[in-house]
Amino acid sequence: MESASVNTVFNTERQGSYFKRSAGPRVLLREPEVCAECNKVFVSLYAIRSCADHQGLEQI
Repeated sequence: MESASVNTVFNTERQGSYFKRSAGPRVLLREPEVCAECNKVFVSLYAIRSCADHQGLEQI
């Protein structure tokens, strides 16, 4: 009897999903990042540690 109540609780918790699936593709958001060497700001997905990391990125 105890296992039936555990399954009921488990099923009710899984009915709602924490993350909702979108109909479209997933998008990575770019944020302003400051270069640690020259202190210029660029749009990037990752932290910029040196000037070599921001070659080809958009400067803000």
